[in-house]
Amino acid sequence: MWEAKNDPEWDKWLEEWEKYKESKKTKFFRVLTSEEEKEFREWANKNYVVGDPIPKTWHPVVVDECMKILKKVVKGLRNG
Repeated sequence: MWEAKNDPEWDKWLEEWEKYKESKKTKFFRVLTSEEEKEFREWANKNYVVGDPIPKTWHPVVVDECMKILKKVVKGLRNG
């Protein structure tokens, strides 16, 4: 499993991700209703495995939720 607390590239990668996310915001994806967004986020929480790649083909809401999961794990590793 990938170990973020030992990865010096994490902060750089995270910064690049934020830029990418803003530039691609729903450009090629449909806008979700509030209920759909909730369902997509729930799906990400049930199915995303920390350390697995996050496909760029996933809806931005799913990707955003996966990033929140990753950030939480990395923060815990760095603080713990």
